[in-house]
Amino acid sequence: QANGLGIEKIETHSGGGKIAFKLPLTFNPAHLIRLVQKQADDFQLNVEQQILIKKPLPQTGDRIQFIENFIYKFNF
Repeated sequence: QANGLGIEKIETHSGGGKIAFKLPLTFNPAHLIRLVQKQADDFQLNVEQQILIKKPLPQTGDRIQFIENFIYKFNF
């Protein structure tokens, strides 16, 4: 499902992580910017094709749930 959204790579760890997107972007970046702005405590725009996950995710289950929620929100 992540590949269909143009996501190239997802990395998570206990302190957060990052989500990298394939270039050229296959979606309107304004949608991603709005999502990051709505969840500014959780995300930070890094470079054009990458966002940082600022939220601590200490447990593996937390990481999976967080990424699943991101993909669901990003898909709409």
